Amino acid sequence: MNNDFTFGILELPIHKRNILQKLMQKEEKSVEEKAFSDLLIDNKLQDIMKIINRVAVGKVAKK
Repeated sequence: MNNDFTFGILELPIHKRNILQKLMQKEEKSVEEKAFSDLLIDNKLQDIMKIINRVAVGKVAKK
C-alpha cells in the first residue's frame, strides 16, 4: 500500500487498524500464492508441450 493510505490508518481506532492490517497481509499472501501457482502451471504446461512434441509429428506452439 502507498504511504498516503497507511498514513490514514494511524488515525483509526486500534480494532479497525488491526482489521485493515490483517486484510493487507491476506492480500499480500494472495498475490504471492497466485504468482507461485502461475509458475507451477506454466512449468506443467511446458512439460506437456515437450511430451506432445516428442510423440507427435510437427510442432505444437503456445499462443
